[in-house]
Amino acid sequence: SLHHISDKFSALKEFLRVTTEKGLIIIFELTPEGVHVVRQRIPSHPEAINPDDFTKNLSVIKKVKKSKYLNAFIYKKE
Repeated sequence: SLHHISDKFSALKEFLRVTTEKGLIIIFELTPEGVHVVRQRIPSHPEAINPDDFTKNLSVIKKVKKSKYLNAFIYKKE
């Protein structure tokens, strides 16, 4: 979950650097409903983020698999 990393853009650049040409980067982020469920047990849990906010200047192809509580953002190098 990218929302636990302080320097998200640098982390994403490093993920891309070490990923092979055919490799994938998969980031799981909670949905607003998922955050609500987690905060029932961990009230201080941070808000989820949208990884797309940090990939705008990176050469990636994206797919998103959505579910009720969790979304999977799948990135591949262009």
